[in-house]
Parts: sequence; structure tokens; C-alpha cells
Amino acid sequence: MTTEAEDFLKRYHARFPGCSSTVFGGRDSSYERLVGAVETTPASRLLDIACGDGFLIECFLQAWPDVEPIGIDMSFEELESGRQRLGDRAVLVEGRAQALPFEDANFDVVVSHMAMMLIKPLEPVLDEIRRVLRPGGQLVVVTGRRGAQSTPALDAYREVIGPWYRAEKPAPFGLVEPRATSEEGWRGLLGEGFESVQVQAFDQQKTASVEKIVEHFLLMYDPFVLSQEAQAAIPAALREALTDLADDGGQLSVSTPMLLVTARNASP
Repeated sequence: MTTEAEDFLKRYHARFPGCSSTVFGGRDSSYERLVGAVETTPASRLLDIACGDGFLIECFLQAWPDVEPIGIDMSFEELESGRQRLGDRAVLVEGRAQALPFEDANFDVVVSHMAMMLIKPLEPVLDEIRRVLRPGGQLVVVTGRRGAQSTPALDAYREVIGPWYRAEKPAPFGLVEPRATSEEGWRGLLGEGFESVQVQAFDQQKTASVEKIVEHFLLMYDPFVLSQEAQAAIPAALREALTDLADDGGQLSVSTPMLLVTARNASP
């Protein structure tokens, strides 16, 4: 049985498959940082939890063509996009991270990009990760980080979307697991069953055209909970606000605070 948050995420990703790679892909991306943190061999078996459209798996295949990747996601539409991207180079499975359909000690590495902070509670997922990881196997995760710093572009986005939120008052349902957005939270979550825990804070910078930054913000979850009227009105207002902030070349920047988390399975 899925939760209210999972139902929301399934509806969102059915409408916007590939949204994460659109928002966070590119040069010097958080995907590349995650790949660089994995200590593996070319023949390692790798599991990508919430694999989406397979962008992260493709990054691994570019780095290690002989890696054996499997991805799991609860979105049919994301998986279809992933199969178009990857073909027969990876196995993609529809399912939930709380009940991984894999044998014990089956993977050398488990990875996840910008998904763990959207799973509540996390303990059953971490139990499943420990189960499918071989002893000493590596977990590498990128998540969002609490406390986004104000930037002109982010301020403009908030000024555009804020009145709609105040007018419509969409019902909150606690999408984010706060422990997964701080170093202290991750150390508490991984305190039992994992060892060699490291948590690194970083900011992903993105400089692009006004249209790309508009797209960046529109693919956030915030607009999706608003009315169709709001979703129709926000793009033009946001485009106008961001155009005023662009440099002479029509470019502007956004920054996303993130965490890179690595750990080893301590299970005997």
C-alpha cells in the first residue's frame, strides 16, 4: 500500500518523467559527484534506488562500461524513459525501496540521487539496503540539504509563487524526511548497521539561459500542488521576473544545497 506522499510523487513523475536529470544534469553535476564517490571495480553489481529515467546509471556505464546496473523505481513512466535511454544495458524494475525484490548480499554498491529525503520513514529502506548489500558494500547517496541560501533567482521564484500559496493554501502532507537533509540526521540514521559514514555538504551551481532557469523552477514540486489556474499563470510571471535579473548574455545562476553521503555495510 502506498502512502499519500508516494501517490503524489507517482502523479508528478507520470507527468514529468526525466525531471530530475533535466534539473540536476549537466557539467559538474551532482550525478558526476556521486559517481566519483563510488569505490568500485568495473564488474561491480550496482543498484540505483529511485533510478528515474536512468540518467545516473548511464553516468556509471560511461565511467565503467562493464558495471552490472539494476535500477528500481515506483514510476512506470520514469522506467519507460529509462528503458528508452539504456536499452539492454541495464535491468530496470518497478517497485518500492521498502521491499526490494532482490536476494540478500546481491550488490557491491547501492546508490540513490535526490530521492532518499522523499521517503518516510527511512529505516525500512535502510534495512533493505543493508540486506541486499554484501558485507562491506558501499552506500552512496546525494540528497537535498536543509537551509537553501537566498539568491536573486530564488527570491524571484518565491515572490512569484508565494501569493498563490497564500491564496490557495494547499494542504501539506510532509513530503520531505528532515533527517535526510542534515549531517546530524544522516549520522543518526546510519548509526546502526553502517560504518565509515561520511557526509559532505556542497552546492550545485547552475548557470543557464532564462528559459532553462524557468524550466528548473517549474519542475520543482511546489507548483504541482497548486491549481491549474496557478500553474498556467506562473510561467509567464516567472519568466518576466527572471529576465530582469539576467546578465548581458541572458544568463543567470541558481544554487541547490546538497549532501553527499557515503557509508559501508557493517553487517557480517
